[in-house]
Amino acid sequence: MALSLGEVAMLVVDVAFVLCLIVAIMCCCEDDRRRPRSSSQRDAQVGGRVVMLRVVEAPPGQQRVAPAAAKAALPYFPYAQAQGRTSSSETQTLVCAVCLEELRHGELCSEVPACRHIFHRGCVGSWMKKSDSCPLCRVKISSWIAGPTESPTAADAV
Repeated sequence: MALSLGEVAMLVVDVAFVLCLIVAIMCCCEDDRRRPRSSSQRDAQVGGRVVMLRVVEAPPGQQRVAPAAAKAALPYFPYAQAQGRTSSSETQTLVCAVCLEELRHGELCSEVPACRHIFHRGCVGSWMKKSDSCPLCRVKISSWIAGPTESPTAADAV
């Protein structure tokens, strides 16, 4: 059962087409893996834990900026890791959600009064130049620093 020259040529063309199709699909998949994710989709590996951040950006011209007085009024303190709260086999470390680095003993940190999340002082200061919400849970910071008379409503969370 010998193949004619025309059948061999058609078989070669079919195989070449299938190979080109496979290479094109592989290139598209590889391009997706190499392309860096946007900041709103980025997952970061920190100390064996995956920290997922989703950045919600306001349209240009509509970003709210925290007043300078509110930013200056954000409380800060030197960080000290809690003693005796965890078992000896488990050490609890806090991670700054802005820079994704662990908080170290003695570093200046700020606590958001509304939600009690803790960040490096410089990191939360840089964040507040762009937004008046907590970098982690998006609760409005400026309404709390001004000294609310009652608990914030769901509308305060962004």
